[in-house]
This record gives sequence, C-alpha cells and structure tokens, in this order.
Amino acid sequence: MSSVLQAALLPLEQTINAVLRRDPATLMALSSQQGRLLAVHIAELPFTLGIRLFDDGVSLSASAELADASVSGRMLDFAQLASADNKAAALINSAIDLNGDTELVLSLARNADRLDVDWEALISPVTGGLMAHQRGKTLRGLLRWGQD
Repeated sequence: MSSVLQAALLPLEQTINAVLRRDPATLMALSSQQGRLLAVHIAELPFTLGIRLFDDGVSLSASAELADASVSGRMLDFAQLASADNKAAALINSAIDLNGDTELVLSLARNADRLDVDWEALISPVTGGLMAHQRGKTLRGLLRWGQD
C-alpha cells in the first residue's frame, strides 16, 4: 500500500515544485529550511503526509517519522487555513495543533502568503494564451468568491 500511495503523491509533488519554480523568491526563502521535515496529519486521511524541504522544491512522502514539526487537524481546518489572507495568524488562531519547531511551521505559512505565481503563464503552454487568460479569470473569480 505504501508504494502505491507514494506513487499517488508524485503528481502533487511535481505540481508543487512546478509552482515553486515560478516564484524564485519563495523558493529561495524555502532554501533556508533545506532538509527539514514537516508532518501533516489530516484526520480524514489514513496516513501522515511528510513534506521534506529542499533548496529546489519539496519531496512528499506517505510517512514522516522524526519530523522537525507537525500540524494536525481536520480537512476543513486546513481548507480554511488555505483560504486565509494571513496564513500565519490564521494558523495560530485555528483548531490545527502545532508540535515541534513551530517557527518552521509559521515560516512556511508566511512563505505561502508571499507566494506569487502567474497562473496564466503556468498553464498557457498547455492551453494557449487566450484560453489560459480565460481560465485565469475564472480561477481568480472563484478564489474571490471562496474568500467572501
């Protein structure tokens, strides 16, 4: 089961790394945490997600033994955190439990706030410029609606 789960995480890992490569400032900020491991426990999932930080991105795994820090909560808690404008403040005030090096977790939350990706440029090689613009416009509308 663990090798199947690990294989299932690969597309997510590749997507995260592609997004990070589109924002060199965030990637550089993450490089100061190289080698650190964050464990993410989502109550509704039967495994713990491990996120290992590297200078050129992240590596995901279906286990996170000896993690430097861990976060635990329900899927809804993490969804609310993802949609928050100030993720560090939202994390501190959320129902998500923090353990270990909380500064690592808060640093990652601050980096997520600063993430600045040109989504249209990311998908235009696949969809073409006009369709990428339309998809970007739709995505921005959905994100505004979700925040409201």
